[in-house]
Amino acid sequence: MRKISNRKIAETIANSPSLEWNGLQEILNEIELETLERNLTNTCFIAGFFNSNRVENTKEISYVLEKQFGLNKMAIDWCLQLVSNFQEYRENIMENYLQSHHDYDSVNLLEFSNGATLPKSIVVRVDRDEQKFGITDINCTIKKRESYTDGIGEIEIIGEVCHRKLKNSSILFIIVYNNENQVIAYDTETSIADKKGTEIIKRRLQFPIDEDISAIYLKPALDPWANG
Repeated sequence: MRKISNRKIAETIANSPSLEWNGLQEILNEIELETLERNLTNTCFIAGFFNSNRVENTKEISYVLEKQFGLNKMAIDWCLQLVSNFQEYRENIMENYLQSHHDYDSVNLLEFSNGATLPKSIVVRVDRDEQKFGITDINCTIKKRESYTDGIGEIEIIGEVCHRKLKNSSILFIIVYNNENQVIAYDTETSIADKKGTEIIKRRLQFPIDEDISAIYLKPALDPWANG
């Protein structure tokens, strides 16, 4: 296995918009980590240090890694650096995406009636990833839907994904960010087949209704379930 820097590992992981276990394993397989680094990276994931909220308390991280996972000081220091680098890259990536793709103010569902269409300018697409996964176009409309749970807002995304023939099946991440660049809802159920064609987007997402929406981020990625 080749030696990869802590910062490079963090950067690669940070580029995935919403991490789940299978998706993380796919990333780690691609960069071919050494066993120790892979195990430590997985430990950070299991401990919840790659979630959408910034972890500020390094003493708390150190305590969890020592008491719950039995890591020594050298391993803990490596994990602390990984988490710090991950958070730095994730914040920079999201800030750059949002600045480069739109300049629309955040919106709040409380300002819209049920059935109203949200502005398209809050949709963020990543040209580089669309080209990588053969996406030729994404058309979608976002509507506010009635929620039957107090304090919870609901949106529906309806549209289609047009794509070329792919080497592997992929999925479309739909991720809702608030105005602090935190993930408040996401969906991974829109599959993109490896054959050339058009896939239908019809998904509903829920989140606290008083959250401001700064972006709804669409990102194709390799389907870890279909591709092992």
